[in-house]
Amino acid sequence: MSPEMSGDYAEELPPAPMVDITSRSAGAGMAANEAYDFSDDLAEDERAPQAVMAAPAKAVAKPVETPAPNDQAQQGQPGQDQQDTPDHGRQIVYTAGMQVSVYNLDEGMNKLEAMPEAYGGWVHMRGSNQVVLRVPARSLEAVMNAVGDMGVVEARSLQAQDVTAEYVDLESRIKVLRETQAQLLELLDQAKTVEEALHVRQALDDVTMELETALGRMRQLGDLIAFSTLTVTLVERGPMDNIPTSNDPFRWVDSLGVEATEWR
Repeated sequence: MSPEMSGDYAEELPPAPMVDITSRSAGAGMAANEAYDFSDDLAEDERAPQAVMAAPAKAVAKPVETPAPNDQAQQGQPGQDQQDTPDHGRQIVYTAGMQVSVYNLDEGMNKLEAMPEAYGGWVHMRGSNQVVLRVPARSLEAVMNAVGDMGVVEARSLQAQDVTAEYVDLESRIKVLRETQAQLLELLDQAKTVEEALHVRQALDDVTMELETALGRMRQLGDLIAFSTLTVTLVERGPMDNIPTSNDPFRWVDSLGVEATEWR
């Protein structure tokens, strides 16, 4: 072996095991010319490296199982959706109007007065041929259809007013005013002089008045949102009224009173 290679292999190869032949042969009483059996020594030398190599295998830690990126995204997705999903609920005030022509005005007015009670509403105002109804917002469409079945609908209108911004602003103002009111009550209890108590009392009265105004507007908005306003105007009609229908292809048919016979 060359000197260059001897230095490299000296660090890589372990030292060869030394076998003491003299001690074993003397203890066993072997003859000088008898051949020595190396099988037992080689068996011990082969078992020794296996024991040394098996020890580090127990200390090897198992690899940590980490979920895939898709699994992490799926695990975090429900919570993220629930948190980031905005609330699209709006506070809407609905105001509707209808003009319906009927043959019997008194009978139509009586029907209109009894109609809102079936839907959980009430009659807000009544005139000679006009009735203002307050009905739940969820039942407004059904009430308008029922009113339309009373006769011929000549005009219909529906207005939706979004008051969400004002509603949210009132909620914030009421919260702040209540907190301020509570703080002023604490200061009033801690006032040491009459002058301090008067100043705190004046500020407390102003805050209380503003709070009552905001609460009143909040109640008004809540009532307008929950119950829609429907104004119905009834117009009395007869056989001679010029109200053509889509069922009559000729205008002169209306003059015969066919429509009056049909509605009666």
